[in-house]
Amino acid sequence: MYYTMNGMNLSKSVTNPKSNFRRIAAYLDRVGEATKVDIYRDVFGKVGVNRGWNCNVFSLAIKYGYIKMVRKGNKVYYSLC
Repeated sequence: MYYTMNGMNLSKSVTNPKSNFRRIAAYLDRVGEATKVDIYRDVFGKVGVNRGWNCNVFSLAIKYGYIKMVRKGNKVYYSLC
């Protein structure tokens, strides 16, 4: 099982429909491929969020294989596996 430095893992987030992880996964299921800026704007209604906000959820989702990260040029896109 993967953990972040603060002890977080996705064990509770995967089953909770209101968790940030489930909201991101539902958005990516609907849209397909998106950048973090698009996800933050459309899912959470946040604009101009710093790079560290919610980074643990993304890093764990990539490690567990739920989300894949693809770099195209200068942009990084996220999609469901």
